Amino acid sequence: MRFTIAILASLALAATSNASPFSRRQTAPNPEYDFIVVGSGPGGGVLASRLALAGYQTLLIDAGPDYSSLNTTIPVFNAKASEDPQIEWDYYVRQGDASQGQRQSVWYPRSGGLGGCAEHNSMIHMYPFPDKLDEIATLFNDPTWNDNSMRQYFQRIENASYPEPGNGQNGWLQTTVVSLFNYLGGNLWDDKLYQYHVIPSTIDINKGYKRSSVYDLIKMTKQDPQAGPRLTIWTDTLVTSLEFAGDTTTVTGVNYIQGRHLYSASPLSRRRKSLPPIRTVRARREVILSAGTFNTPQLLMLSGIGDPAHLSQFNIPTRVNLPGVGRNLQDKIEVAVNIQMNDTWVLTNNCTFTATSEDPCYTYYKDTPQFSAYGVSGALIGLLKKSDPKVPTSDVHIAAGPLDFRGYEKGWSDRAAKTKNVWTALIQKARPSSKSGRVTLRSTSPLDTPKIDINYFSSDTNGADMAAVVQAIKYAREVYATGVNTIDWVDRELSPGAHIKTDAELAAWVRGHQFGHHACCTAAMGLKSGPNAVVGGDFKVWGVQRLRVVDHSVWRENPGFFPTTPLYMMSEKAADVIIAAAKAQSA
Repeated sequence: MRFTIAILASLALAATSNASPFSRRQTAPNPEYDFIVVGSGPGGGVLASRLALAGYQTLLIDAGPDYSSLNTTIPVFNAKASEDPQIEWDYYVRQGDASQGQRQSVWYPRSGGLGGCAEHNSMIHMYPFPDKLDEIATLFNDPTWNDNSMRQYFQRIENASYPEPGNGQNGWLQTTVVSLFNYLGGNLWDDKLYQYHVIPSTIDINKGYKRSSVYDLIKMTKQDPQAGPRLTIWTDTLVTSLEFAGDTTTVTGVNYIQGRHLYSASPLSRRRKSLPPIRTVRARREVILSAGTFNTPQLLMLSGIGDPAHLSQFNIPTRVNLPGVGRNLQDKIEVAVNIQMNDTWVLTNNCTFTATSEDPCYTYYKDTPQFSAYGVSGALIGLLKKSDPKVPTSDVHIAAGPLDFRGYEKGWSDRAAKTKNVWTALIQKARPSSKSGRVTLRSTSPLDTPKIDINYFSSDTNGADMAAVVQAIKYAREVYATGVNTIDWVDRELSPGAHIKTDAELAAWVRGHQFGHHACCTAAMGLKSGPNAVVGGDFKVWGVQRLRVVDHSVWRENPGFFPTTPLYMMSEKAADVIIAAAKAQSA
């Protein structure tokens, strides 16, 4: 899901001049490919693998490196992976109205490398909201999108170690239920009273409890005797724009530049005095953008596809008028309730989280990973709730575990590693009413990150979203105050803090402390006549030939509590759609 971006010959010139930013472009001595996929995360990585396995010459491009380390493979090290400079991409988002106490520049970490954000996420594996799939099926009058039809893709991807009805047993994604809850010294919550569930994880128990992700599928495909030669992978390759056939709206390839850490989101990015030339690689059939919620719209706009009023601010000629590009940005609302316990967790007390010979927990993990704190993602249990009886499915999820997590801020992984006596309840409010966020260009330089305004609570006119979050906080407090086994364990509430009591005080605290990390929907599916429609139900970009988008940006609304599994399913479906179209074209 990582966008591939390039740098211009002169950043100053790019920001102030009307000269073509691609004046140094050269035709590369590259072979043509059937398909070019831009971005190797859960959208693009799955799709490219499937296309190669189906017999098509496929080029998979990613701006980041092919990087694997203990940070990306040991499950509990997902916090460290989010601040690993080799793959860390730093975005900063505006959350909303400053006069209402909302923050104006909040760190929003992404992952730039082979496998995308699946290499730093918390490995939570949850099925999407069935009604959201049914809504897409109804909109396009296409039953292949409904919940019953999409279940096949869930089963296709999954190789579950916990056989249950509806689970898959032969897929490429290893899933399991890792429960160390009882090893914390006793049940913290009464399961009969609070009806928690153990959260499934994408962890491979057959390989020593390691992360399982699209990265593994890409590697397996590359090693396949037949498909491997058909899959070409370019890492450290930043795409600057789409290539068109003259003045038409037919995409023929992409323009790119190669080098390490070129995109400014990387903490290792630096200004360069000399740059290699921008080159072009061509696709015989189609280009598929899988660059993610922030970078797919950025690449479309830099290519002249978007709102003419916005493009004109940067003297970018409009090639295709699609005002929905970058609009409809939305995210779930998240806050963390942090409880300080009166003793350290036995499970992690001696852990240094360094994975060295002086780290006894790392030694224990290598010897007995099934009983190790390092073999879990951090969130051990979850609670599902409805904020309103009219909601089709639960819209509030509370994930909890022995972790000091208060939202994304620089250095959070170090604090989490050092603090051994905090329990966190991570509250997510899904199905938010506010969908007026927007991704816009910062400049004409593809090196620059875009401007990101998520605009939380902007459409919460009746206060239902805020009320749901406040009630969830109060519910978490109730659990800790009255739980059968918590009364003697709890020392004090760190956040929000016992002094914040009334609903108004809690709402003000939420505005100043809420965060998110599952932004979506900036190249949304819709009918051609729809106000924010960018792609159709077949993933084709409206008004553009030979271009599709397959990533988290094409959902109309956030599809579930956690995005990766729904996106894997979407990519598998997209592969079927694209392969069927290619076969029909060749017939």
